[in-house]
Formats: sequence, structure tokens, C-alpha cells
Amino acid sequence: VLQGTLEPAKVLWLRIFGNLLIIGAMFCEALFSVFSKPVIDKHPGPNTELYIMTWALGVGVGLLGIFNICLFPERLLGFAPLYTMAIEPSTQTQFITCILTFVLLGSVMTALCFTIWMRLLRRVPITTLSVSLFIQPVVGTIAGIIFFQEQLTSAFMTGAFFILIAMIISLTDH
Repeated sequence: VLQGTLEPAKVLWLRIFGNLLIIGAMFCEALFSVFSKPVIDKHPGPNTELYIMTWALGVGVGLLGIFNICLFPERLLGFAPLYTMAIEPSTQTQFITCILTFVLLGSVMTALCFTIWMRLLRRVPITTLSVSLFIQPVVGTIAGIIFFQEQLTSAFMTGAFFILIAMIISLTDH
């Protein structure tokens, strides 16, 4: 639950920061796929994907922890409340819901998706598999329209059209 209003400068900083995090995540995912493919091909055991995924999630959580400590050291020392950026749950129920949602989406679903990705990486070339990532913004926007009654814009329709055309072109054999 967002409470109060943020100054425009802080909103702009949060948007830029969020976009940089997304670009960093995309770069890391690309590196992960490129470096995981040879390991999967070299070790054909049934648990190779699970082993790689566990290490990747562990490294990711560790790096996020270090990043968080460097960016917000006052939280570690207890000088500021946990929710200083923008989100402040107003009730205990909302707090518990946030934690459970984080655990479900952040852990369970991520582990499931990584496992599926790793299984597919064994069978499908990286170039073909990575193109499927571009459909996520389209699916996310459609989910926002369905679940949150967000408005469908002409910019979305144009972007979705180009994403789908690019996927069709890149996945068809010439």
C-alpha cells in the first residue's frame, strides 16, 4: 500500500533506478544462460539443472543482500524502519500478505521457472529460448489489464505487435 505522495524527483529516481535494475537483471540472465548451457551439456545427469539453479539463486540472493547493505546501510544498523522507500503496510494483515506473496513469487515461482528454463536449455538452443523472454512484457501487461483494470493503450498495442512480429521472424527457419 503506497501511503502519502513522493516528490517528483524521488519518483524519477525510483523509475530510473528500477529500469537500471531491470537492465542489470536481463544482462545477468543472459550471462547465466550462456554459461549454464555448456555445463548442462557436459553433465547430463538428472539433477544438473537443480544444482545449477540452486547455486544461481544462492549467488543472486547473496548479491542482492550485499547490494541492499551497500545501498541502505542504515537499515542494517536499525536507524530507519524497514519500509522507508515507498511501501508502508498499514496493518498486520497487509504485512503478512506482503511477506507470503514475496515468498510465493520470489522463491517458489522463481525456482519453478528456473527449473523449467534449465530443462528447456538442455533441449533448445539459447538463441531460440531467449527470444521467448520478449513475450513476458506482453503477458504482464495483459495480466495488468485483466486483474487490475489497467487501460489498454495504443503504445502497448504497437509494442506488442512488434514483439510478436520479431518473435515470429526470429523463430521461423529461412
